[in-house]
This record gives sequence, C-alpha cells and structure tokens, in this order.
Amino acid sequence: MPFVNTKESAISFSEAVKQWNGKQFENRPKGSTQLASTIKAGKGGAVYITSAIPPLGPFKWNATNNSFDRINNANLDFGAEIAVEADGRLWVLTPADNTIKRARD
Repeated sequence: MPFVNTKESAISFSEAVKQWNGKQFENRPKGSTQLASTIKAGKGGAVYITSAIPPLGPFKWNATNNSFDRINNANLDFGAEIAVEADGRLWVLTPADNTIKRARD
C-alpha cells in the first residue's frame, strides 16, 4: 500500500511522520519514529520529507522497504524548501543562493 494515496498523512506536534489508517494516525515507518519538519505529497502518492535533524534530506517514501530513502545529490541547507508536482517530481528552493532546482526524470 502506498504511503499516501487515499489516506491522510501528517506531521504530529512531536514532528513524527504519521499516516491515517482509517481509525487513527500511525507512525511511518511502522514501529519507529521518523522526525520531519516538512512533508509534501504528489497526487500519485510520492511523499517527500525534510528531516527535523541533520541530515536534512530530502527523503522520499519507499513503499517497497517501508522507509524514507535519502535522495542522492540533493543535500539541503537549513531554510531550504521543497515542493512536489502532481506527477511526483521534486523541486528544491535554496534561499542562501536563491537557487531553484528540479529533480531529473
């Protein structure tokens, strides 16, 4: 089951990534606590987070191994923002040098 498709996802007040299972919010990955400062999702179920502690990421949800995998060659600085297109493509804004980058296909 994808991380986000027909279910809600959120970051709790404790910064833990959670997913609505129809009855309650559950930690993702299950059985552990992934801290995040930002969560963004595309229409197709692609979910990205930035971590609340270094390394900041970005990280993408991998439903195959039920974990957030770090995206290579996309190291974030404090203050960086992420956005996700409907098709799941990641964009990164780095305010330190006013750079906007789009992930490759």
